[in-house]
Amino acid sequence: MVMKESDSALAAGDAAPDFELEGVDGETYTLESFADAEALLVVFTCNHCPYAQAKFELLNELSAAYDDVAVVGINPNDAEEYPDDSLEAMREYVADGSVDYDAYLRDESQAVAREYGAACTPDPFLFARRAAQLAAEGR
Repeated sequence: MVMKESDSALAAGDAAPDFELEGVDGETYTLESFADAEALLVVFTCNHCPYAQAKFELLNELSAAYDDVAVVGINPNDAEEYPDDSLEAMREYVADGSVDYDAYLRDESQAVAREYGAACTPDPFLFARRAAQLAAEGR
């Protein structure tokens, strides 16, 4: 894997772009849904990519270990091109315990991924809760 400069549309200190996305639980989530967390880790991820799969366990552990950090997975991949990334398949990954984040959301239009500047999966964005400012981004 080649190290490359971030393609993020966000810079350190930038506010987290808001979103309104459906979760695997059928609920609709926005940025405000995670307002009680001290930090927000938004990870653009998917089910079919081996690089993303390699991070499932670590993200599950982070979600379990830190009650004050909201770990939110957002899957922006085209479900027609990658059937493993459909909302139904996402639900299966949660049901079998492969994914156990605070929320696993579907970005079917890829609009949220574009707004954040997510370029690949996994692509994490860590926000400090005080004003939801970007603290770190990187692959």
